[in-house]
Amino acid sequence: MSDMSDRLKEARAKAGYASARSAALKFGWPVSTYGAHENGQNDYDAEAAAKYAKAYRVSPAYLLTGENPPLSAEDREDLALLREARDRGILGEVMKYVRFRLSETE
Repeated sequence: MSDMSDRLKEARAKAGYASARSAALKFGWPVSTYGAHENGQNDYDAEAAAKYAKAYRVSPAYLLTGENPPLSAEDREDLALLREARDRGILGEVMKYVRFRLSETE
């Protein structure tokens, strides 16, 4: 398997599709073409990466090169908390607290 195919398979699985076939059918992609991309038989180009990235909510750069990987579940939770603090108008206070706590560990 190529690295591209590994990342594609991982993105598909994390998006909740149990198989390459189920994802291809869901999005209307040719099953044999998508399967060849995912099993490493054929690499895919930037156009296909953009299509797959949109479906799986990752960046095309990640699928093609491994750059800009998707956030972990923990990072997504942290980001959601920061957005909530921003929406409540308390982000500045939260950041002051974080800086204070970080300074205690140095």
